[in-house]
Amino acid sequence: MITNTYYVKILQLIILLSLTTLLHAQVTKPLNKPLAKQKVPTVTAYIGGNVSGTYNVAAAKVMIDSALVIKDEKGKSYSIYKFTFLYKRRMEYTDEDTREKIVTWEYLSKELRNNEQLDELWRTTIKQDLKKGEQLLFEGILADSKKGYMLVAKSIIITIQ
Repeated sequence: MITNTYYVKILQLIILLSLTTLLHAQVTKPLNKPLAKQKVPTVTAYIGGNVSGTYNVAAAKVMIDSALVIKDEKGKSYSIYKFTFLYKRRMEYTDEDTREKIVTWEYLSKELRNNEQLDELWRTTIKQDLKKGEQLLFEGILADSKKGYMLVAKSIIITIQ
């Protein structure tokens, strides 16, 4: 006949093996050196060689045909991982009841991955519709460092004068 002490010893053995496995699983070597010890470059995004600002319609049309570029303080270029483009478009309509002209804003957006330029349809539409007071925004700009981390560039906001 098997006694209770036999079950207790088996239970103790199972617990001991489980703890040993858990403790061993917790010991890992870091894959890369800690990020805090690495010097992370500061990057800036450019569209047509320009940063945020107020530009006329003609200059903005040239910029919209340009590729988004990310460079660090030493001039090294980085490949675009992702960015979001927003077009804040001015819309006008006449109220049927009051005959007043009403101005509203429409936001069109597109997220691009592994691409530095808007596709042809977007560029053509924006160049045809671009008016004073509208904005072109490039936000959430991420570049691939090729060292295991992403670089974040400041948003570009182009206001049309």
